[in-house]
Amino acid sequence: MVVSLFTVRIVLQALGQVDYGLYNVVGGIVVMFSFLSHVLSSASQRFFAFELGRDDIDRLSRIYSIILILYGIVIGAIVLLAETVGLWFLHTHMTIPPERMTAVEWVYQFSIAAFCLQVFTTPHKALVIAKERMNIYAYVGIIEVVLQLLMAYALLTYGGDRLLLYAVLMFVVHVISNGIYIVYARCKYREISFTPTWDGTMIRSIVSYSGWTLFGALATIARSQGINIVLNVYFGAVVNAARGIAHQVNGAVSSFSNNFYTAVRPQIVKSYAAGQVEDCVGLVIRSTRFSFCLLLVLAVPIICYAPEVLSLWLGDYPSYAVIFVQLMLVTCIIEAMGNPIITFNQATGNIRFYQILVSLIYMMNIPIIIAVFEYGFSPVGAFIASMCVSVVAQVARLLIVTGQHGFPLVAYCRKTLLPLGGLIIVLVVCLSAWLSFTDRPTSLLGLAGCSASVFVITATCSFVVGFTRSERSSVIRTIKKRIL
Repeated sequence: MVVSLFTVRIVLQALGQVDYGLYNVVGGIVVMFSFLSHVLSSASQRFFAFELGRDDIDRLSRIYSIILILYGIVIGAIVLLAETVGLWFLHTHMTIPPERMTAVEWVYQFSIAAFCLQVFTTPHKALVIAKERMNIYAYVGIIEVVLQLLMAYALLTYGGDRLLLYAVLMFVVHVISNGIYIVYARCKYREISFTPTWDGTMIRSIVSYSGWTLFGALATIARSQGINIVLNVYFGAVVNAARGIAHQVNGAVSSFSNNFYTAVRPQIVKSYAAGQVEDCVGLVIRSTRFSFCLLLVLAVPIICYAPEVLSLWLGDYPSYAVIFVQLMLVTCIIEAMGNPIITFNQATGNIRFYQILVSLIYMMNIPIIIAVFEYGFSPVGAFIASMCVSVVAQVARLLIVTGQHGFPLVAYCRKTLLPLGGLIIVLVVCLSAWLSFTDRPTSLLGLAGCSASVFVITATCSFVVGFTRSERSSVIRTIKKRIL
């Protein structure tokens, strides 16, 4: 997280606000086509973990081969759409300075190449995660951020078009990090090899499951990149730069919760596949609270001292960056509660109604935001609307899994929502008292001290209120064991 945030500071200084905003929004056009890969990405992780839970290696190998074939088709579709519809949208609807159009076109092409590589890597990465080799997942993450830091310093010493160089170097970073996953999966899991396979029953099963995730993928685009493009149309590239900064902060903080969730996800699917539904539900409840508390501890100090953090981090930062950071972090905390419920629903395989309803809720992001802007509201309205939609979607998730799959809603509310609601109340009271009796920090040392204090307050409240008695005892025993 530290290296990622420091890298963003250097890149923003090297590119400037306009070029940094252009890179974020142009890359967003390519990500718009990611619904084609997300459709199979979700399926590959679910089917890999499910077959590992049933210990059926032969069937897992056939699924791996079929998914690679389907991914080849997806890559072809992405290139076709990106080089036709994407280019048309880039030239006709984007707000881009004319003198930067050539550089932007090159950025667009490198973004397409990097994205296609990521698509091909997805099943290999999914296999590593399903096998629960989280050390490899961690090593690749560390290598990737170190390479990005070296890339940022290279930008500062380059005298040519830095936006173009940034696109090239980002592509090189993608080649290295994704290449590690591919080589590792091919060498480590030789029993799961690619053989040309065309099993109609298995393909229908994967495609049927994937088809219903299409709505979810489209909704994800509407919530993330759609907002970025609408902001560009109404307010220009500088607001995109502010949103890009907020997105980087949000990504760095949420990576802790996401990596925790990545480690838990295979266990939820495997326990359900093995018929251990009670253990599966217990994992959902505990992982919801743990990921919420983990994200809260990291996000609250940044929310409280966002202006000072951005000033120290970036120096001069674009307008709206502070409020964008704060609202995106609050939305991220809300969304973190939905990940275990999503995995539980995916483990059942019966996802049709869930995907339709939740996806339609998320798709409302774009028309709501456009309406907000048409009525003259500021860019902040987009993030408030997105946060409200996330709350509605979380309620819908709980009602669906309860009605369709017998998920114990009462137990979930008693063991998750009540303690987390109490945690928020206690935390707000404690932080209000702290902030009212302390001055805003004006130096690096002051910011470090204030942030550390808020961190300790949030961690203490999370531990006392957000954890059960047995969980607190387990943590204390683990700490004593490590110390002794």
